[in-house]
Amino acid sequence: MSDEAMSSHAKRLEGYRAESGKTIEEMASLIGITFESYRDLEFRDNELFQCISLAELGTLSKALNIKASDLFAEGSASPQGITSLTQLAEAIENYLSKRGKTLPEFETIVGWEIGNALNEPKEFLGLNVDGLKDICGELGLDWLSVLAFLGEQSTQRDDKLNPQTK
Repeated sequence: MSDEAMSSHAKRLEGYRAESGKTIEEMASLIGITFESYRDLEFRDNELFQCISLAELGTLSKALNIKASDLFAEGSASPQGITSLTQLAEAIENYLSKRGKTLPEFETIVGWEIGNALNEPKEFLGLNVDGLKDICGELGLDWLSVLAFLGEQSTQRDDKLNPQTK
């Protein structure tokens, strides 16, 4: 794989940050990570997938005024609908029921512990993108659709927290 292809996500992030006018220092502070950790997000593709949680990715996307899925969609690929965290939990429960598997067996298959996320779907926000991809891959779900939901949620939360005054 060429250097250009290997760093496409990191370069995309760097471009969005530059367009926003924010500095690396500002972004690191907004997300709650170190300068060095944020810099790595813009220089190493695997960092976006492995080193920040979905919650931090949501904060990053909101700060840049982009959809989280924009960082990962390749070419004209876009999310196939929107999958909520509750729907993700329900999909896991359906998978377990249909296949006669236990939660620990599912966790072994996907390689991720999801703990209490079936009862409290917001717990999924502690996963990183690789975790989301692995879980959605086993379920046959589009992981970008979960990221699209996260973008919808941050917009709705902002509307509730910052209602426009007339």
